[in-house]
Amino acid sequence: MACRILVILTLSALSLMGAVLNAQEATREGPKPRAEVQKLQASQSSAAQSDAQECPRIFSESRAISPAKSWGIRSPNRQVLAWSVVVLQKDPELVRGQVFLWNEQTRQRQTIFETRTKAGKIISTDPHFSDPTYNIFCVVDWSPDSNDLLVHEVLGTLYSDVWNDSYWIYNRMRGQRELIDLKPLKQAIEKYWQKNALDFRYVRYQTLAVGWEGGKSNRVVFMSFTYHQEASLFLGIWSVGSAGKEPKLLAEKEDGLIVRPFGQIVDPPE
Repeated sequence: MACRILVILTLSALSLMGAVLNAQEATREGPKPRAEVQKLQASQSSAAQSDAQECPRIFSESRAISPAKSWGIRSPNRQVLAWSVVVLQKDPELVRGQVFLWNEQTRQRQTIFETRTKAGKIISTDPHFSDPTYNIFCVVDWSPDSNDLLVHEVLGTLYSDVWNDSYWIYNRMRGQRELIDLKPLKQAIEKYWQKNALDFRYVRYQTLAVGWEGGKSNRVVFMSFTYHQEASLFLGIWSVGSAGKEPKLLAEKEDGLIVRPFGQIVDPPE
């Protein structure tokens, strides 16, 4: 369970994970000098913690624009495009999300994630939310081999500061999606930091997926950090395997690893 303040503003296009956006926007501008690249990489790493929380913010006012689209993310092999859409429903007041795939070769669109409703209500997938009114999906990035798409789901209640974050991997070759179990990762984080005298009975912390480990390993990378603490503490950069198995620490410090984006930021189809 994660807490955040819901900002009530005009609905704008859904933001993607900032660490991915910043890096890929930079690639549009062409090569940069080495010093500038190093500076950019450092800013990407230090900003990832805050930017990764931008995607779940949905803005609701009477002047809201709906539906709102995110940027598209094209797979590394340039065959498939993925993007998110958020719809603000007025009566009853609900926020619903979708994720679409566009096949660049066949020119066909496919819905791979969508808020499920019944009798005008969102069907809850979490026992903590019996009557959710907010459910969105955020595209994070494609895996290096272009087969898997990392998607962030947020479920909660409008005008509340309590939400649940879930992460899915969609395999486009099999047409299947798999939920990442965060329990092994959280157990590993707590075990590691308990050795450093951190008492998790009094600590609230969050784990945010920021991309893929890369290479031939399709492992998902998470950043973890405390919140609602007088002095926030970074809890490391971690990766997990299939379904959240075999968590491992990649770097203890926030600037200890640059998470490379693999997809390309583009405009979504009309």
